[in-house]
Amino acid sequence: NVHYLDSTSNLGAIVALLKVTARRKNLCGIAVDYLQLLEVAVSRGDTREREIAKASRSLKRLALDLQVPIIVGSQLNRDTEKRGQPTLADLRESGSIEQDADVVILIHPSKNLDEGEGETKLIVAKNRGGRLSTVDVQLDGPRYHFKAKAKFEEYDAWRN
Repeated sequence: NVHYLDSTSNLGAIVALLKVTARRKNLCGIAVDYLQLLEVAVSRGDTREREIAKASRSLKRLALDLQVPIIVGSQLNRDTEKRGQPTLADLRESGSIEQDADVVILIHPSKNLDEGEGETKLIVAKNRGGRLSTVDVQLDGPRYHFKAKAKFEEYDAWRN
C-alpha cells in the first residue's frame, strides 16, 4: 500500500502532511527523493549547507517522532566520478547528512550502467547498528531492480 506525496517540495508542508497521514494510516516507512530538492525555510544569509543541514535534522526528528524509517536520496559531489569509489565526504553540501543518518549506503556503478545493466557496488559507509561492508549487485535496468550477485546469507556478517 504505497502513497505518493508530490504536491509540494516545501519541507514544513511535507512534515505536516506526513504527521497527519501517520495518524490516519499505519506508515511502515517514508522515502524522500531527494534531499537537495527540498525547500527549507532558513534565516537570511544562511548558506546552502545550513539549509541542507536543517532539512537533514528535520527528517531525523520526524523519523524519531513517527517511529518509522526514512530513506533519503542525496546527491554526491561531482568530483566523486574522477576519484573513483565514493566516501561519506562526498555527500553533497553538508556533513550533517553523515551526522544525522543511522545508515548511509553509497551506490557506485562499476560497469555498463549506460546500457541499463551493469555491476554496481552498494557501499555501506555508515551503519550505527552494524558493520561496514560492500555488497556487489547487478542492476536490472528495465525493472530498476538490483539483484544480489551472491546469496544474501553471505552478507549476514555486516548486518549484525
